[in-house]
Amino acid sequence: MSNDLEVTHGGAVAVDTMQLWTAAAVLAGQTRTLREVAADIACVRRELWGVVDLLDADVLGYARSAEWLADATVDGLSDLGHDLGRSAQEYEEVELRVHWQFARLHGDDVARVEIEGRAVTLGIDVETLGDETVRFGEHATAWWEMATQYVLPTLLGGSPFGSANVAFGSMALAGMIALISGLDRGTIPAVGMLGGPAKPVVVTATLPGGSAGAKQAAATVARSSEGAGRSAGPITSLRTTAPTSLAMLAGRIPNGPAQVSIERFAMPGGRTEWAVYVAGTRTSDMGGAEPWDMKSNTELYLGERSASSDAVFAAMRAAGVQPDQPVHLVGHSQGGMIAANVAMSGEFEVGSLTTFGSPVDAEVPESVLSVRVRHDDDPVAALAGVGSPVGGGSPDSVVISRTGNSAIGLHDLGLPMHGLDAYARTAEMYQSSRDVRVAAVERLFTHLGSADEVTRTDYVAVRRQLASG
Repeated sequence: MSNDLEVTHGGAVAVDTMQLWTAAAVLAGQTRTLREVAADIACVRRELWGVVDLLDADVLGYARSAEWLADATVDGLSDLGHDLGRSAQEYEEVELRVHWQFARLHGDDVARVEIEGRAVTLGIDVETLGDETVRFGEHATAWWEMATQYVLPTLLGGSPFGSANVAFGSMALAGMIALISGLDRGTIPAVGMLGGPAKPVVVTATLPGGSAGAKQAAATVARSSEGAGRSAGPITSLRTTAPTSLAMLAGRIPNGPAQVSIERFAMPGGRTEWAVYVAGTRTSDMGGAEPWDMKSNTELYLGERSASSDAVFAAMRAAGVQPDQPVHLVGHSQGGMIAANVAMSGEFEVGSLTTFGSPVDAEVPESVLSVRVRHDDDPVAALAGVGSPVGGGSPDSVVISRTGNSAIGLHDLGLPMHGLDAYARTAEMYQSSRDVRVAAVERLFTHLGSADEVTRTDYVAVRRQLASG
């Protein structure tokens, strides 16, 4: 098990490489000029040595100090110019690799040729432009081989692997297909909206940890064919405490009958904020009673509304979330896709978006703290591909990555690094790290911890046409 974290910036970072090159050139010119000055000082010092009386040793000392200072300044400027040039080279190389990959995915041969020409100018081997752009490349190849050898027979009923692997194995297979075919569906753009008609789904509020039958609240929200929700009565909630860590956020994602949990924070001064926790895929079925299935996965990944996404919107409206009340969205796997789409819908004021193993990235605005936790050896997270070229979220946003097991083998078929427990461990490691952006994440929990009261309600969703009467 690796304990090495890679933390990158989730927000948009713009680097003007031309300015870096220009600054490096200016420094090179200044260095040459100063080197000439240093040479003149050395000449003066040598001439003084022959004509100055030994009693005037201070004069020689001053000259020697001036020569030393000039040499040191020359060395410093030279190093700085070299570092600026190297930084410009590295920034531009990374940028070229990313844009080359996007040009390839979009079939833009003109842009790709221009990028390759610039790469040659910088001394970059064109054959390597695709290297290191998709972080999951080595794993993707091995996953594909294993999927065709083991997952497909499972789906056809002839594999020794159990049904539990079928659900996630099929997701892995879908991921490989997506990566290899270059669908480029791993990013929700800033103008992105889910399309398609409303999905018939019934959403029922329940006590946290309870079942829809035994601990049912007196509120049921029925999604009409037009997508409108209606409440039949008050929602019963339980008091709880505010989350205090990323790992606790992961732990509050529901894993029982409920697929959605919503917390209401009564803040000082009468303000209200919310936290919405969305579960990951529950079954490999295609269109059964469970909305959190492969049908919803496919629809969401292709940018369409799903029964699961409609259920989350319905639950939020039933809970009483208002457009001007800050919402903190948390999701795992399919839940990460849903949370990202809620954040991009424009219907709610989003304060933060935290996803674990999400198959998509979202270009959320700078007002949103975006925390993306992903594992390099998680094929579901690999569906996000190269992500967005402009990033997303506030300057404090982060993408937290870790490789659980660098070795590729049959153990990957069970998707151990896609599990929520593995992601909670990575979240703990990050908050124990020395990354400076941990402070921004902790400020979020300090803010939520100031609530006068926190209440929680769970929601169970069922596709309407299959709901029992």
